[in-house]
Amino acid sequence: MDQRPPSARPKTSSGRPKTAQRPKTAGRNTERPPSRGGIVGNGSAIVERPLSRKGAIERPEFDSGAVVERAVSRGPNAPPPGSSLGARAVSRLGTAGGIRPGTTMRAIPPGTGQQRPVTQQGLLGARAPSRAGSSLGGRQVVDKSYYIGLLNAQFHSLDAEIESLTKELAKFEKAQSNLLVYEQRFILGARAVSRLGTAGGIRPGTTMRAIPPGTGQQRPVTQQGLLGARAPSRAGSSLGGRQVVDKSYYIGLLNAQFHSLDAEIESLTKELAKFEKAQSNLLVYEQRAEEQATEIKHLQGELADYNMLIDRQNTNSELKDLEFEVGEEKKRNAEISATVEELFQERREKEEIVNELEVNVEDAKRENDNLVNNMNPMVRELYESAKIEAERLSQQVDQKQKELEELYKKKEEMDIALANSPLKQQAMVLQEHITELEVKRQALLDELNAEGTPEQQRERFIEQIKKSNEEIVHMQQQIQEMSERIEQAQEELREFENDFEVLAGEKNEKYRELKLKEHQIDDFLDSFDSLQSETETKIAELSENVVKVLNLVSINIQKTDIVANVTDVDEAVLETGADVGDLQELHNRLQEELINLEENEARLKAELESMRQKQQEIEQTLHKFGDIDSVKAEILARQRNLVEKMETLEVEVPRVEAEASRLSSEITSLNTRLSDNQHYHKLKGLKQRLELVREEQKAIQEKIDARSAETDYKTLKTEALRLQKEYNAMLIAGIGGGKGG
Repeated sequence: MDQRPPSARPKTSSGRPKTAQRPKTAGRNTERPPSRGGIVGNGSAIVERPLSRKGAIERPEFDSGAVVERAVSRGPNAPPPGSSLGARAVSRLGTAGGIRPGTTMRAIPPGTGQQRPVTQQGLLGARAPSRAGSSLGGRQVVDKSYYIGLLNAQFHSLDAEIESLTKELAKFEKAQSNLLVYEQRFILGARAVSRLGTAGGIRPGTTMRAIPPGTGQQRPVTQQGLLGARAPSRAGSSLGGRQVVDKSYYIGLLNAQFHSLDAEIESLTKELAKFEKAQSNLLVYEQRAEEQATEIKHLQGELADYNMLIDRQNTNSELKDLEFEVGEEKKRNAEISATVEELFQERREKEEIVNELEVNVEDAKRENDNLVNNMNPMVRELYESAKIEAERLSQQVDQKQKELEELYKKKEEMDIALANSPLKQQAMVLQEHITELEVKRQALLDELNAEGTPEQQRERFIEQIKKSNEEIVHMQQQIQEMSERIEQAQEELREFENDFEVLAGEKNEKYRELKLKEHQIDDFLDSFDSLQSETETKIAELSENVVKVLNLVSINIQKTDIVANVTDVDEAVLETGADVGDLQELHNRLQEELINLEENEARLKAELESMRQKQQEIEQTLHKFGDIDSVKAEILARQRNLVEKMETLEVEVPRVEAEASRLSSEITSLNTRLSDNQHYHKLKGLKQRLELVREEQKAIQEKIDARSAETDYKTLKTEALRLQKEYNAMLIAGIGGGKGG
């Protein structure tokens, strides 16, 4: 029976075997990355692997400043290499406390020596060292912007490295969780293999060792962890002289993996602490940079003052002038400070007013809420429905307002189009005239088709005559206005022609003015006879119209038969003492006839007065056109007044336009400020709500007045009592008269 071979592991002091180191075979050494101590003194490693910062700095390639291309052999599941920043840039504190460069030597910026710079290369690799100061771009002063650029680049690189480290940490945690699963699986697998081998298997002889599980095509759980599968080795060469791979073997492997993971986590925590420290130092540097910026600003102001003094000294300015300018500047500063104080006080007052208004609004809201809460359910429902209806109506009002504005815009556009086209204006006037005629035609047809008594038709005709007379008067007024406008336009045209002739030539200006005046006088003299004849014919026509109107008046008086309509008063009835009712009826009839006579008299007097006024106007017109010299003098005086007025207006127009533009700009600025001000919008909304509340209050007051008027019986009572007294007095008088007769 074969005996179990002794353990190949070396003994400890207590005699227990310890875990032997795995032999470094060719297959493992070609795939396993070396440890941190795997770099020999001359800087050459056994196998190329991602270098740490310290290792990268100690390499001779970096000492010589050459660019290094890394040949990294990594598995598919290997963690990403460390950050390509390498060693961090020179400490910012070192640049602050170091020796400043002299005049013959420029300061070497951080990153141009043995350490890697933070430049646009980023994670691509180190750059070759340049000459001292050549990387500054000819820049002698390393100011705030330069260090801010370095800090920004450093921050980007730190963010990228932190992100990569977090990814590696997540992978390590995942690998650690997977290792626990693998431990359980391999323990179960080792037990099963050992049982099967001892029960019915053939034990290995001296010339052949047992191949442990996992050395075939399956992935082994070794110190590589999740870095990738290793190359298969020869049978038994990876056992290290050990035939049985038991639990202690795998526990040792797991412990080694755990140690490596702990070391990596510890290094990551150290790096993270360094980054946090650098970030905390950044705040100090930013504060220092701000202080230096304020100091530079102050020094620039002093430099400007000194430059001004030097300029004044070079221009041989006197001290009195400087003192005068200083005094003026002080006065100006005092005025500006006073203005600022006034504005500040005004702002505080406005803020206090706004706060008071807000408090009042809040109080009003609370009072309204309390009133609403204290209302009856029915009243509250009515209030809510009225509120909803008011909101709906307000929305409709806004919508209608927008539509009205759009219609106004369209109307303005159409007016502009009409103003630019005389044909359209004429067509519009004709269309309006056609519309009016159609309306009149339709009204006449309606009147003809309407059924009514002769009295109603008579009244309708009288009203129609009145309306026609009013329309005739209105049309005459329009004709007069149009004639005045035409005359004004002709005068403006003549003035324009005069101005054009003045601009055309200044030599024969007086000659042209005389020719123009002569032309006007000739036109007036030529047209005087025609105007006189027209005026005389017009007077004759008006006199004929007066005669016709008087005839119509007489005819109407005869038709109305005023004398025949006068009620005959029977004196016998009055003497014999008639009934009270008959007397009252007679009295009422006489009153109506008297009122009709007074109305006819007033109407005739008004017509007579209008005729007299027209006659006076005609006489004044004849007298006016009878004196040609006075008319000519009046026209010339009016022309001079218009010319003077035009000159004054031409002088005033630029000033008024400038003032108008300034006011419009101020209005626009105020409107923009008000539109941006929230308090203004709130105040506007509150005003609208106040107006709505006032309207509601007014409507409610009207309803209350109507209800009170319906229930008020005092006026009716007094009127009834008065009528009762009058009737009693009339009855008593009638009874007394009957008894006396």
